[in-house]
Amino acid sequence: MLNPENSSTINPAAKPRADVAGSDRSLRLLAQVLELEKRVRHCESETEIGFTLCNETHNLVRYRQSLLWKHNTAGQGKVITVSGLVTAEKNAPFIVWISKVFRHLTLSDSIELKPLGAPDLPEALQQEWSDWLPEQGLLVPLHSPQGELTGILFLVREAPWNDSELTLLASLADAYGHAWFALSGKKSLLSSLTINRNKVTLLLVILFVALCFFPIRQSVIAPAEVIPRNPVIVRSAVDGVIKEFQVQPNQVVKKDQPLLVFDDARIANQLEIAIKAMQSAEAEYRQAAQQAVFDSSSKAGLSALRGQVEQHAAEVGYYQGLLERIVIRSPRDGIAIFDDVNDWVGRPVALGERILLVADPNDVELEIQLPVADAIALESGADVQLFLNVSAHKSIPAELRFLSYQAGMNPAGAFAYRLVAEYRNAEDLPRIGLKGSAKLYGEKTILAVYLLRRPYFAVRQYLGL
Repeated sequence: MLNPENSSTINPAAKPRADVAGSDRSLRLLAQVLELEKRVRHCESETEIGFTLCNETHNLVRYRQSLLWKHNTAGQGKVITVSGLVTAEKNAPFIVWISKVFRHLTLSDSIELKPLGAPDLPEALQQEWSDWLPEQGLLVPLHSPQGELTGILFLVREAPWNDSELTLLASLADAYGHAWFALSGKKSLLSSLTINRNKVTLLLVILFVALCFFPIRQSVIAPAEVIPRNPVIVRSAVDGVIKEFQVQPNQVVKKDQPLLVFDDARIANQLEIAIKAMQSAEAEYRQAAQQAVFDSSSKAGLSALRGQVEQHAAEVGYYQGLLERIVIRSPRDGIAIFDDVNDWVGRPVALGERILLVADPNDVELEIQLPVADAIALESGADVQLFLNVSAHKSIPAELRFLSYQAGMNPAGAFAYRLVAEYRNAEDLPRIGLKGSAKLYGEKTILAVYLLRRPYFAVRQYLGL
């Protein structure tokens, strides 16, 4: 039987009150867990979620310090957040040491929620543990929904970790990992790949080497101009001053049509002087001939006087011929090609000096000035594409016909090879005088040679090889 005295000491209401108090604590703890998970899910950046994980977890589990490690597939993660610090300086001694610790830990196949202390590390890392951290550490891995490790929450304190705390943190780690992956795990397609950095580097090197041996056709771009194919050069027939032009630049002309006229004043004066001299010589010759009828000694000077008459007559004929040549006529049908009338009127020109061209506007070709530094191996018949400045979006096909063997000075003052190409399409030919850029195609080679050709030549010239 029960002792009445002993039974009188038992309070029937004590146990229900204890159960109610424990239930209240459990509800408050559950509310805190749910509130923390909600806050974590609503974070909008890595910085914000890192601060929340490292600092707000302290409301549920007591610890001295915490940090968040961001893990990547290449094993080259970094510390994102340290509790109590605004930013984690990557070159700080503690950050450098703890980064080595996590790189060592992530080399294993899997990271589990478990305590971690100095004895669990290699000897090289054990020595500094006591300088930076308390004895008891705890790894809280954060996994993606696919089970991949995306981060580690690391907590440290002096007291050992109990089972209830490990159970609570295991539940929080699932929510933490999902929220962390939502922010950091799906930023780009490249970040979701499981290829590590070494494999990517190797793949890029292989791709680069393959591209270096990719076959390509050598090409070069040079300035070009549309010129007439077989123009007739009109030169000065006399030494004199141009009086006027009777045609305009690019005007259509017919054969024997007057093009320009020289000033005839100087030639007319010389002709008049020559005529006077011839008349004087003729009079002197006639007088000597009459005197020779009566004086036989006078016959000896007749031949000399007759030679003077013939000389002055030849001069008269020469100046008369010059007067006939002061009008320059077109040698053929075509267009008159020259720059400006005002550049020539009143300008003295020498005999044989080039004045203008007369050419067929439908018989044109392409003149290319290829700089010596850009020269490549070209052969007659090589493909050429002309891009005119007036229509750069449209190309005109041509074929290389002539290559000069020696470089000369071009109008720009640089040495260049002169090349001539003929158009493959006889229809819709460009106008004479239009300028643009010509792309010339040479022999086939590989991409590496094509890209390094000019640097190779520059190095050879610099080294003198």
